[in-house]
Amino acid sequence: MTSNATPAPEPCHLATLQKYFGHLQFRAKQWDIIWRVLNGACDQLAVMATGSGKSLCYQYPAVHRAGLSVVVSPLISLMEDQVLSLQLSGIAACLLGSAQTRSGEVMRDLRRGKYRVLYITPEFAVENMQFLQELVDSAGVTLVAVDEAHCVSQWGHDFRSSYRKLDVLRKGLPGVPILALTATATPEVRTDIVRSLELRNCVTLVTSFDRPNLFLEVRAKSSSALGDLTSLMQRVDGKWRFDGATIVYCPTRKVTEVIHTAFLNSGVPCVMYHAGMSLPQRKASHEQFVRDKVSVIVATVAFGMGIDKPDVRRIVHYGASRDVESYYQEIGRAGRDGQAAACTVFFKSADFVLHRHFLGTVNSASYLQHRLDMLTSFEALLSGTGCRRRALLRHFDSVAAAGERHGCCDNCNNKYGNKRTAGPDATEQDGGRNFAAQAAMLLGAVQLCKGRSGLSTPILYLRGSSNKKVWEWLKEQEGHGSGKEYSDVFWKALGKMLMFEKYLGERGGGAMRARGGAMRGRGRGAPSFFTTVHVTAKGEEFLKAYARDRATRLELVPTEGMRAQQRPNHTDFADVTAAAGSARRQVLPDRPADDQAVCGVTVEPLPDPTELKYRGLLYTELLALRSRLSDQLGVMPYMVASNKTLLELARRRPSSVRRLVAVEGVTDIKAQKYGYEIVELISHMALKYNLSTDNFPEQAAGASGPSAEEEEAMLMHMSDTQRHSYVSVCRDGLSVERAAAERCGLV
Repeated sequence: MTSNATPAPEPCHLATLQKYFGHLQFRAKQWDIIWRVLNGACDQLAVMATGSGKSLCYQYPAVHRAGLSVVVSPLISLMEDQVLSLQLSGIAACLLGSAQTRSGEVMRDLRRGKYRVLYITPEFAVENMQFLQELVDSAGVTLVAVDEAHCVSQWGHDFRSSYRKLDVLRKGLPGVPILALTATATPEVRTDIVRSLELRNCVTLVTSFDRPNLFLEVRAKSSSALGDLTSLMQRVDGKWRFDGATIVYCPTRKVTEVIHTAFLNSGVPCVMYHAGMSLPQRKASHEQFVRDKVSVIVATVAFGMGIDKPDVRRIVHYGASRDVESYYQEIGRAGRDGQAAACTVFFKSADFVLHRHFLGTVNSASYLQHRLDMLTSFEALLSGTGCRRRALLRHFDSVAAAGERHGCCDNCNNKYGNKRTAGPDATEQDGGRNFAAQAAMLLGAVQLCKGRSGLSTPILYLRGSSNKKVWEWLKEQEGHGSGKEYSDVFWKALGKMLMFEKYLGERGGGAMRARGGAMRGRGRGAPSFFTTVHVTAKGEEFLKAYARDRATRLELVPTEGMRAQQRPNHTDFADVTAAAGSARRQVLPDRPADDQAVCGVTVEPLPDPTELKYRGLLYTELLALRSRLSDQLGVMPYMVASNKTLLELARRRPSSVRRLVAVEGVTDIKAQKYGYEIVELISHMALKYNLSTDNFPEQAAGASGPSAEEEEAMLMHMSDTQRHSYVSVCRDGLSVERAAAERCGLV
């Protein structure tokens, strides 16, 4: 039993899984969701981390039942890619929407029951309910899935008004179960999704938000964008190269173009993607990246929502994202194959000034406050010295305990050094210091300003400034100049930390007006948005406690700017040394000597060096074969086989097509289409270098291959030479080495 209410999958369920999807077992929670769909028990909301297999949950039921799954998605490019991928695995799939040029023909075939999976846009769903109702009877609609369901909620990071109308699905298709899916949803957003889609008897299933294979890192921007980015590269034959497929996100079109040009001038092959480009230009950039023609794309956040490329090894943000949820969604494009990947943010505080500026167009006071809170949370994550993974996960789950270990993020690597046993219960040695006196001074100054200013006025007041921003009555107060021994940098850093820890709060102040009443902005029609700060209830409680007892402590981890303030009369934090600071560090941790996890990926002991060498040679040849096959078939390389599958092929080295399907990721249909070419390459390499084959665990070695009918269909597509060799190995029982030797005339 996978849970108290869900029986284990039967052999027929696992057979469908292997034959059409290439998996030997369901991943965590997949079967729970699928079982409920197959039994029509209820509506469901599934919140599943990227890479945990959401798409299988809505593709599988119709394939197993020979029905139709209707999938609503806002991402046309993703729909096109998934249709291609399903077709390559022998699953009849189609899409309807603005990208479909054969709508009439596709709709006729749908009525005849030709397809198993139908992708539609939300606009199509709303405008064509009668057609969907017809399909319930004619095609046997098994399920309606609403992908990217967070788009329903105005409290999510990617609200789309067209999604708000999808309640028509429940009203128009009362007997069809609805499955809403998303990778990013806070409890508030989950409630909004269920309410907006009018889900009935809804079961909400939330998997872990943790992506343990992603390493998180933050670095400060320097004056050289190219210098910052090349710090993440290696020199290969005298040229800068990233270590795998890389997306570099930029905050604006201008920055995108600047970095793209700098890369090209430095000999880094790359393409560019932003909304200012024409549709053909954007499509060409997208195609080159997902087809592995280039390994680097420089883009605004307009790129990526519609890609399903599993082998992105690095995500770089050159500039902070607008909030935690956007950041989580964007880094979710890395490491979808489960292999280690790195996510680096280069930022400076001015990035958040820009984000706040764009909030000037928000009219709803409650939504404006929500966006400000989201901004502050993300700035805290980037500026903090604690575990970044845990801070990220606790945005979605307040009791998340993942993280706090070496190989998790840059802060944890600094904290734990080479200690690999650190975990949730590890001893905290974060360098926290008591800032109660300084916090009381700043909070008191903010109270004096009565919530009418940002942080700058209270700081100027404490430093004894005569600046016009400090009101004359404020200059007459006793505390004017009481904090002049600390720098402006110190007070700003402390102010930010007090905001991150909720002692200070931020409110939208509206559009700033220049003298004479005109709006002051950064361009015509763009008023300059400003915010004010106030002391929160938590801050007031601290001030009361500190007034009663000056021994009250307020411990914070100091920033570099605060560490520089070493005053003899404030010894609580004067002893913070540079040793606690952050040094230049590598992005991925060193490979451990034992079976420890690196970036959450368990690394097995290294094989014999000779074996490792030949695995690498075979993997390289498999990559080249995949590229040729993808060009022949007109699909993305990862649809032919993921990097993870190629690595497993190089390790297991199956000797026949029957054995090939025992490799995770190889479906029966793929084995029929091009399995012999893979086996032939492995055979050649095995013979040439005297390598062992069929290195499977005992239970996998006997995996069943194609049926007799499927085998005959496969043989019909082979050349005479291929057919002869296949029959020698798979029917006559010759070893791969013997068959290859006979073919080469060696015996």
